[in-house]
Amino acid sequence: PDRISFRNIIKKSGGMHGRLVKLLSILERDAPVLEKESNLQEFLNSIASAYSTETVPSKITAQQRSAVKKARELLEKNLTDKITMDELSGVTGMSRFHFNRIFCEITGVSPYAFHLHLRIEHAKHMLLAGRTIVETALDSGFSDQSHFSRYFKKIVGVTPGVFVRYNRQEGI
Repeated sequence: PDRISFRNIIKKSGGMHGRLVKLLSILERDAPVLEKESNLQEFLNSIASAYSTETVPSKITAQQRSAVKKARELLEKNLTDKITMDELSGVTGMSRFHFNRIFCEITGVSPYAFHLHLRIEHAKHMLLAGRTIVETALDSGFSDQSHFSRYFKKIVGVTPGVFVRYNRQEGI
């Protein structure tokens, strides 16, 4: 994807080229479906914001908050399942595009990022309860220990092993 070249409109449009390259990278790798869908929706949202002549209302309704709450509950109950944007938008009764925009606006993160953080929090509790890193990785919905460790470090700031050692020393 780094070799993609665009004419002036994409290059000059406030980071749009970088967002597209990031999206293509995620779509090409073996990433969870929700990660791919969330990033695609975010990219489409950025295009709509940058190039649409229509303004998107920013007031969040009680109905939208309730819909996002249902989606969050689905994500919380299915930590290890592969959830799709279709399932989440189906629970809310919104289109995928609208759901993703509202979810991001209310929570501050994409549905995928929200789900990933829930899984990492679950994993932290498992590690502190004495589960091995491999068991924790698999029971938290990650494909393997390497995949788990990479995301754990990205979110927590340290590897799972360092997290366990530090928290055992501190008695937390």
